[in-house]
Amino acid sequence: MPPTDAQLAERLAARLAQLLPRCRTDAHLLSITLFVDAATRPSLPHTGSRLLWRRPDEGTCLVGSGEAARLTAAGEDRLKLLTRETERLFEGWSWHDPDQAGGGPRAFIGFAFDPEDEMSGGWSTFPNTALIVPRVLAERTRDGWAVTFTATAPERGNPHCLLGVWRDTARHLFRSRTTRHATGVQRSDAFPNDGEWLRLAGRALDAIADRELEKVVPYRTIRLLTERMPDPRTLIETLTRSHHQSSVLAAGFGRATLVAATPERLVSVRDRTVVCDALAATAATGTRLGGDKAEREHGAVVDHLRRSLEASCTELTLPPAPRRRVLPGLQHLWTPLRGRLRPGESLLSVAARIHPTPAVCGTPPNAARAWLNAAGQTRRGWYSGAFGWLQPDGEGELAVVLRCALLGEGEAHLFAGAGIVAGSDPVAELAETELKLAGLEQAMAIAWADDRMAAIL
Repeated sequence: MPPTDAQLAERLAARLAQLLPRCRTDAHLLSITLFVDAATRPSLPHTGSRLLWRRPDEGTCLVGSGEAARLTAAGEDRLKLLTRETERLFEGWSWHDPDQAGGGPRAFIGFAFDPEDEMSGGWSTFPNTALIVPRVLAERTRDGWAVTFTATAPERGNPHCLLGVWRDTARHLFRSRTTRHATGVQRSDAFPNDGEWLRLAGRALDAIADRELEKVVPYRTIRLLTERMPDPRTLIETLTRSHHQSSVLAAGFGRATLVAATPERLVSVRDRTVVCDALAATAATGTRLGGDKAEREHGAVVDHLRRSLEASCTELTLPPAPRRRVLPGLQHLWTPLRGRLRPGESLLSVAARIHPTPAVCGTPPNAARAWLNAAGQTRRGWYSGAFGWLQPDGEGELAVVLRCALLGEGEAHLFAGAGIVAGSDPVAELAETELKLAGLEQAMAIAWADDRMAAIL
């Protein structure tokens, strides 16, 4: 029988108390990784900063709790500023792995669509752009979990206090799911509503006809109301079961939690190999996907990524024609691009060049952003921004935050967008947003049902 969360936390703290005096004291950041048996499972904590990344098809799972370090930025140069601060933070990061558990130190990264977004409303507890080193990070390995505890140099001056913080954070990370007695949900208002969306899409088509734009991607959000939210961990499990080829992610600050199952990789760097996804053009599963409109919409994303990556990569390759990416209820045209990272380039420098892609903003990029800003469509929080992880050695991955829900107290906001190009039908684009939202609404309904069943049992 696996230990309780309290027993496991005490056991880990006792081991850390033995190891801490043997570790370097001059490093700015110190991490110690311990092995935890596979019978014990971490999950998203209820309180504090909480961060999760899962790729079901790859077997990857990272769950972080608390903050050992946080870097934030905003404005047009936010990723350049974050890069410089990250390099300083990562210098001399000391890591100890006495159990040979594997895993290792990582930071989570998230940023908003708009670098000038002041993050109001439901996003008010989220930073515009942040890199966070979790206080405790659990990473799935072949045999179990590699659990990494991190502290700064000043914190190590008070070992008793530090061990208590590590123990309490680990207890939250490995705490069992609690029954929430979730109640039914109903759709409330939408922004923009159906009529407003049709007028907005019409104005976009006018701008395209006047050659001000080639493509623009407005979004819609719907609000779901309930007396009590389901446990976000239930929604994560629901999305993990149904979205095997997507990145399932979560980020929580204060009482707000973002949960998403996104099919689109913004950029990954592994062994100096860069991979980006061009994912654009949408149709319901089982229907025809293609034609001039779909090819134009997808081609704009491919061209943008190719031009942007040429400055960051060598040996850039991509397939001669797009493939189909089939997801639950949806399918997209998909072109993966691959290259070798040039010296001096990094995950964040590549992200700064390619975000926002035409898949979430439009073309020309500056004109599309200006049009969206004038239409009140850029203050989206982290929706259509990015989220992912980064290692001190430079390897990491960022996904575009799509198919997401922002859970709050008694309400949830769901987000979806659609690309408007010449030949778009506003009614059909409205239906596309509803198709994307339907998958999330269904996942939310299943999560509510699962929580109600847990309450009964």
